[in-house]
Amino acid sequence: MRTLRPGDSGDDVRMMQHLLNTALRPSPGLRMTGYYGDRTRAAVARYQERHGLAVTGVADRHTLLLLGMRSRAAPIPVGATSSAWADAWAGVRRTVADVVEHVVDAFDGDDAPPAAPATPAPAVPARPSASPAAAGAATPRLPGGRTPIDPTRLRIDREREMPWMRLARMELGVTELRRAGQHNPRIVEYHQATHGRFQDDETPWCASFVNWVLQQANVRGTRSAGAISFADWGVATEAPPIGAIVVLRRRGSGRGDRATGSGTGNHVAFLADLSDTHITLLGGNQSGGTQVSQVPYRLASYWILGVRLPG
Repeated sequence: MRTLRPGDSGDDVRMMQHLLNTALRPSPGLRMTGYYGDRTRAAVARYQERHGLAVTGVADRHTLLLLGMRSRAAPIPVGATSSAWADAWAGVRRTVADVVEHVVDAFDGDDAPPAAPATPAPAVPARPSASPAAAGAATPRLPGGRTPIDPTRLRIDREREMPWMRLARMELGVTELRRAGQHNPRIVEYHQATHGRFQDDETPWCASFVNWVLQQANVRGTRSAGAISFADWGVATEAPPIGAIVVLRRRGSGRGDRATGSGTGNHVAFLADLSDTHITLLGGNQSGGTQVSQVPYRLASYWILGVRLPG
């Protein structure tokens, strides 16, 4: 992890600007341009003063770790090409027409001009229908009388994206601390968006992450640390946009799930993509419970309990 100084630029500066916007109250309103200018330096100095650090305006390793940054701000997903990574960042920069006003305000004004909006991705034809049996979607009896959703009924709308996804993407790379007795303050901050308000990064935090992201976008979540709480949140949709909230359950009688870090087998995250065989989610407590990442889950191994949008 490099020390960041005025005049530096890059994705790690962009991540730091986002973390400063959400960690400081009132928010400094930095625009996430990836350039370390005077306003970014002032925000770093303010953060250092608030936390009893040497006030230098230079983001050293101690300052960055306290903010919740790790070795790199936003890792390229496994298997992604350089052009795919460029497209991903272009998506982050894209102006969302219906974004909540205060979220737009939070990204106004720093030292460099904003990036140009990306060209929307072309529409993708709907997936062909398949029988529930072919999709591995036999109707089981689940706790609470819930019936899993047939994934062949879902038609992802890739031309629409929920405004909170730009915030969720900015959290890519947040990880649990592996040293005993240490906890990532960023994950602890996620927990503060729930009634549990846990003080560690070991308590399953997928629902805490979703609640925190929604809170930053001025959208009321469930305030529960339980993933299943989102199965009845808002309204159901069969034409979900990118960023719709998805609740999964590992097939089996209440067993845990190593891929999501869940002891109940339930998991909640944001929809990133959907195919005939896999659903790709951007969420917390994924991939062994150590990072916010985009992870494809085999539909033959999971039931979909809910695909939801705000009511």
